[in-house]
Amino acid sequence: MKERWLVAQLLHDGKLSYRQIHDETGVSIATITRVARFLFHENNAGYKSVLPEKKSTKCKKS
Repeated sequence: MKERWLVAQLLHDGKLSYRQIHDETGVSIATITRVARFLFHENNAGYKSVLPEKKSTKCKKS
């Protein structure tokens, strides 16, 4: 869940491509695509409802 939250923040910022997010975080492209679908295309807006309250935090993969 922690990885998906980070991906959601980076996608919401809109500054990085999926490949750059993968390189930055180590999260698979499939997971990034899945998070993007929920962030931008699903009606429930779960990520969007929380994102404005938090600042994006970038972290390198361990």
